[in-house]
Parts: sequence; C-alpha cells; structure tokens
Amino acid sequence: MYEDGVFVAVDVDFLVDAHICIFEDISAYGRYLCFNHVVNRPEDAIKLARALVPEPSLSHSFDQDTRMMQQKINNKKLSKLMIDFESKGESQMVQ
Repeated sequence: MYEDGVFVAVDVDFLVDAHICIFEDISAYGRYLCFNHVVNRPEDAIKLARALVPEPSLSHSFDQDTRMMQQKINNKKLSKLMIDFESKGESQMVQ
C-alpha cells in the first residue's frame, strides 16, 4: 500500500469479462481502469500481505493505525460500459 494512498486489485474473472465487454462494444474507446477491490485500510493491507507471504515482517505501527485512506481512483468508465454485460461464464452455467 502506498504511503497515504490506496491499492487496488482485480479478480481475474472480472478482468476477463472486462476485456470481452470492451472488445465487443463498438462504442468503447480509450483507456479503462479495471479493478474490483480497493485496499484503503491498514488492516486490509495486512490481510492481503499475510495471504501473499506466509510470514511477513510487518511493523507494529500498522496494528495501531485505524484510519481509512480516501479513495482517489475510480473505474466509473468501465462500470458504465459493463452495466448490462453478462459474463460468458455465467451464461454457460445457466444453460
């Protein structure tokens, strides 16, 4: 997590759906920010670090810090485009 910032991540399934949606939409253009999980609290960053590395050496100052960082990034453009998009994986499960 960046100092006084946010860290974003994306689920691979969501990323695939976003790529397909943008490719199939003729009106899509430009760059899109693609994420579906925001890490903006120290405890979320610690949880992520523990999931990635079995024994991370985290400073104790993180345990005392309970503030939440303001989110300064958004994926509104992608969300607007994907509002009616149906995942290919979901449609195959239904059939």
